[in-house]
Amino acid sequence: MDEQSRQILRIASGDLPLASRPFDEWSLRTGVDARQFILALRSALNAGTIRRFGAVLAHTKSGMKNNAMVAWEVADDDADRAGRIMARFDAVSHCYLRQAAPDFPYRLYTMIHAPGDRKLTAVIESIRTATGLNSFVVLASVREFKKTSPGYLDES
Repeated sequence: MDEQSRQILRIASGDLPLASRPFDEWSLRTGVDARQFILALRSALNAGTIRRFGAVLAHTKSGMKNNAMVAWEVADDDADRAGRIMARFDAVSHCYLRQAAPDFPYRLYTMIHAPGDRKLTAVIESIRTATGLNSFVVLASVREFKKTSPGYLDES
């Protein structure tokens, strides 16, 4: 990989500039026009150098002060249906099916963001009603210790 491509991936590993045309700002840092910058990212995606490129919203800065991981108990034959329903909720940013752990029967996980406790509770109730799943545990976030963008280059 040439140095310019490495520089583009290093920059794209950071936070997206809060601007109407963020790629223009990034292109100024590399000397590559915005169109070429985007094409370089697309090329890295197609080559498998990076798996994906996307923006992550800082939920607390957008007014979503409460969030919780909700773990749901779901039968094997109902997991796909319930997961698809949960994933359609705007307040759900992540929805995963995992193996159940011993003494913890919950396998379907949703990360829910809301502006307050009442709205968070209302979303959980709406998901419960929509899926028919009644066994769940709410793991509310108390404090965030780390949240970073993924690094595309391992330069250790």
